[in-house]
Amino acid sequence: MKGLLSCHDQKSKIPPVNLLTELREAIQLIQRCINTLEKIADVDLTETDGVSVHPPNEASLRLEFNENLFQVKWNNLYCDFGPILPFRLLAYLAKYPNRYITHSELLSQVWHAMRSPGALRSVVTDLRVRLCRAGMSDLAKAVDGHQSGHYGLMLSGQ
Repeated sequence: MKGLLSCHDQKSKIPPVNLLTELREAIQLIQRCINTLEKIADVDLTETDGVSVHPPNEASLRLEFNENLFQVKWNNLYCDFGPILPFRLLAYLAKYPNRYITHSELLSQVWHAMRSPGALRSVVTDLRVRLCRAGMSDLAKAVDGHQSGHYGLMLSGQ
């Protein structure tokens, strides 16, 4: 009987899934509030650690990465990724906008190991789907793989 009670007590300490969802939504709301306050006060309220912007041109100024929340902001829309490969892939491509990067470089820099080209295609597909679901279809289209053996984030004219 004692074993059953201790097992039940351990289960009750596991947060329910809806609580985790509510926490994620609260974090998003706080981030939006910070962004609004920054606009009103014309100051930067976030710490620079974990937040990076890649500004080589006007289009990429609209693309921001929050590496603490694994979140992308594009034209005032947000896409939450979590610490997964599509986020890391987009962040790497954004470091070199309007430039095609070889599959081998992406696999080396994002995966830190060699994988099949199919693994890369799968992550690119997942990235595009996530961006489209977040209302960022223009950014999803900018993830360009038309040059054989390469991908690039083509932001010119965006």
